Amino acid sequence: MIDSATIELLAARAHIADVVHRYAQIIRTGNIAECTTLFTPDATFEVREATPGDASSLRTRSKVSGHDAILEYVGKSAAAASVCPLIHNLLIDVNGSEATSSALMTAVMLNTGQTLLGEYHDTFRNAGGAWRFSARVYTIFRPRS
Repeated sequence: MIDSATIELLAARAHIADVVHRYAQIIRTGNIAECTTLFTPDATFEVREATPGDASSLRTRSKVSGHDAILEYVGKSAAAASVCPLIHNLLIDVNGSEATSSALMTAVMLNTGQTLLGEYHDTFRNAGGAWRFSARVYTIFRPRS
């Protein structure tokens, strides 16, 4: 028999997975205004780049905070690249009303055919029964030189 704590954990993980996948769908379909519904009002969104396995290569490209800044940044980025993001290997850890996840993302730039590979590290908060990103950190993988 499955207890209520297990059911709550599974439900939280399913809702968080939906948030991650909904964001990818919003980017792919260009419905950027909807992305703010997936973030807490004080959320941050950071983009980094690094060579996998080389911590000294980590560099921050940008970091924005709040709905308006996230909406503006995501809108400009998605429009410029015409991105089709594909999410892989989503792992979610839930701890009460907070959670973290990691996922690989392969992105195909539809206007150039270029492929980008990177990893998301996300933090979530549950407020009023809805899971939302409180922080997204996307690290673009650079090739080894």
